[in-house]
Amino acid sequence: TASTLTIESAQPSDAGNYTCTATNVVGSVSATANVFIQVSPIITSPAAGFNYTVNSPIPVTFQCTASGIPPPLITFNGFPIPTGDPRVIIGDPITGSVTIGQQNVSTTSRSLTINSTRDGDSGSYTCVASNQGAMSLSSSISFQLTVQLLPNIFLPPMSQSVVQMESISLTCDASGVPTPDITWWRTWSNG
Repeated sequence: TASTLTIESAQPSDAGNYTCTATNVVGSVSATANVFIQVSPIITSPAAGFNYTVNSPIPVTFQCTASGIPPPLITFNGFPIPTGDPRVIIGDPITGSVTIGQQNVSTTSRSLTINSTRDGDSGSYTCVASNQGAMSLSSSISFQLTVQLLPNIFLPPMSQSVVQMESISLTCDASGVPTPDITWWRTWSNG
């Protein structure tokens, strides 16, 4: 004789020990199975990807929080700064829990800080929340960083002397983020 207990659309509240007992005139025996419900990680903060704009060298911090069962592991990847750059600090995970329905679900928060932002730091930074169990599940969100840079005149105008009625051209070339506007003004000189 066989008997099957089926749980449709299993939820975290269905987790626990399930015991079956077989009984006849001779006696009874029992067997127990542990049911673990894995919950895919969900990034709960921020609710959506964010665009960050900072002026160099201002630091920036990306904060990522996820929930799931088992507790999610949060990593940051895909960013444009080389591994080992001392300006990048990835904070230790901070764990907690939230209640979904009547079940406590683990949360993990982690931050990535870039001290002294500079040219080349602009780009996409991805937070990945994953958990390991019977299945490997993950969720991700991206932050877009734009580092604004002070204008730099890399081709300054050159002083020139010309004969009256000849044309003169002065060139000034600058870079920066966002692209700088170049304006000209004249100061009077005696001589």
